[in-house]
Amino acid sequence: MDNSEPQNDEGDVLLATISRHELSLECRCGHVGVVNAQDCLATFGLRATVAEVASNTRCGECGAKDTQVFEIIYGGQKGRKSARKQWKSK
Repeated sequence: MDNSEPQNDEGDVLLATISRHELSLECRCGHVGVVNAQDCLATFGLRATVAEVASNTRCGECGAKDTQVFEIIYGGQKGRKSARKQWKSK
């Protein structure tokens, strides 16, 4: 991640800064879902972070709110550059 990218106090990426990209979220059950960051903005708001989305999104398979890994897919399905991060919910 570019250190010049706008961040909030916790250092998590703001959804508003990646609105043209996608998020890949992997549940502990193994299910992986991909969502458009712009769609997440409508639900979580302009000040929401990727970490907030990861911890508050339910798995489409098992219904858990336990995202283990999230990945920012820069440029969406076409670009496929990503930044993968382990995520442990609180």
